[in-house]
Amino acid sequence: MYRKISILFFVGLTALSFLPSMQATSGIIDIGTISYGSYQNIAINQSYDVNLTLIYTPILNDVAFQKLGYNPLMNTTVYYMQTLGIPVDYTFKNDSKPSLFQDSMGQVYRLFIDYKSVTVPVNPLLVPYRNLTLRYNASLMNLSRLNLSMGNLTLLMNVSLTAMNISLTNMTLKYNATYEQLLYMSLNASMANTRADMLMVGKKNAEDLIFRISLISVPAIVFFCILSIYIAKKLRWFNPKEDRRIRKIESGYGPTSEKVDRFVVHENDRITRKKVEPAVEPQELPMEQKTERNPVRAAPVRRNDIDKIHGAVDKI
Repeated sequence: MYRKISILFFVGLTALSFLPSMQATSGIIDIGTISYGSYQNIAINQSYDVNLTLIYTPILNDVAFQKLGYNPLMNTTVYYMQTLGIPVDYTFKNDSKPSLFQDSMGQVYRLFIDYKSVTVPVNPLLVPYRNLTLRYNASLMNLSRLNLSMGNLTLLMNVSLTAMNISLTNMTLKYNATYEQLLYMSLNASMANTRADMLMVGKKNAEDLIFRISLISVPAIVFFCILSIYIAKKLRWFNPKEDRRIRKIESGYGPTSEKVDRFVVHENDRITRKKVEPAVEPQELPMEQKTERNPVRAAPVRRNDIDKIHGAVDKI
């Protein structure tokens, strides 16, 4: 706030300095201009001895002054004015800057110091600022391109999200169907495992039963085979009929002897029955009853019976 007031004040003083009169209408008297780095004697015309006091300077310790004397005849007071060296940086503006003085009567005097000869150094931040400006502009362009790319990516992302949502929905439906099939398959597999376990138990029981039966049946079969062979040998099942006929011929036992033996056996059976039967003439047995396996029963034979038998044999 104070800086603005000071600037306005100096602007007003500068405007007043361009007036042709040495005395401004605002009461400020211009006493001249001094170039930077020089000195000058300045005469102030007043009807009294002027004693100046520095009340304002834009740059601290930029001017030095000394009173040389007062001439009452000419009503002139002379001051020695000299500008001093000041530190100058890139912010310094090399124009004319006023310094204000005031005497004991309250009159204000203005002295200008011209700094046009001062060389202002280049701002060390100007090059980085320019570089930063270029980078900033490039960044703005890149940002614009990124915004455009982001817009395109947003569109692509929306399309991709829509496709992904559709694909996810389809995958969810397939997953649910697959899950249901898996449940059915698991149930069938469980039932199959249970059935397989039951079949394995049945197979094991059957194998155990077959093993036990084999332990019993094999010796029994062997035993029955041996017994059958033994009985067959005893019954002479392995001797063919041709062999028996050959033995009969070789031993002299012919068909006539066979008829006699059969008749004798028949008569012996009839006698031993102890039954009263009418006398029957001995007859020849039919050929169908001529078998070799009619057993001969032993029975007591009486004398008269033997005679009858002999008579019958003689007839034969």
